[in-house]
Amino acid sequence: RAALGTYLNAGGKLFLTGQEIGWELNDAGGAAYLWYQQYLHVNFTGDDSNLNTVNGVTGDPIGGGLALTLTPAMNIYPDYFTPRDAQTVACFKYGTGTMIGGVRVDTGVYRLVYLGFGYEAINDATKRNTLMARIIPWLLDGSTADVAAEAVANPGLQVSTWPNPTRGMANVDFRLPSA
Repeated sequence: RAALGTYLNAGGKLFLTGQEIGWELNDAGGAAYLWYQQYLHVNFTGDDSNLNTVNGVTGDPIGGGLALTLTPAMNIYPDYFTPRDAQTVACFKYGTGTMIGGVRVDTGVYRLVYLGFGYEAINDATKRNTLMARIIPWLLDGSTADVAAEAVANPGLQVSTWPNPTRGMANVDFRLPSA
C-alpha cells in the first residue's frame, strides 16, 4: 500500500483489478481500509455480487456500450462498492442493478481504474482487448478515443502473469505481434 500510495502521489497511473481487494482491506480495517478509501476513492459495500455479467455505464468512455460476461469459476467473490467523491465515476455495474463493479478516478494528480472483478475473468478476448484499448489512453491522458483500436483489430497481444494467483510479487509478460 505504501509503495502504491507513493507512486500515485507522484502522478502515477494505475489499473487495479481483482475480486476480494475491497473485502480484504475492509476486513483488515484500520490503516488498510483507510488506504482503500483514500486512494481508490470508494467505500466497500459487499464482497459477492452473485452476478457474472457486468455492464458499462452508458456514456462512460471506458465502460459505455460494453456488456461483459465473466467466467464463474474465476469470479467467485466479486466486490462492489460506492464512490466516495466527485473524483470517482462509476464505469461498470453488475447485471442490470445498481451494484457498482468498476470506477475510474481522476484526482488531478493521479488516475486509476479499479474493477472489483478480475480482468482475466472476462471470457471474450475481443471485449478484453476493447476494454484495455479504452483504459490505457484514459489513464495516460484522459482521452476517450480508442487510440489502441489497432490492438483490438489485430489481437496479437498476449499477456500472462505468474505465479497466478499470488499474494506477493508477480511477473507480467507482454508479447506483441510486432515491434
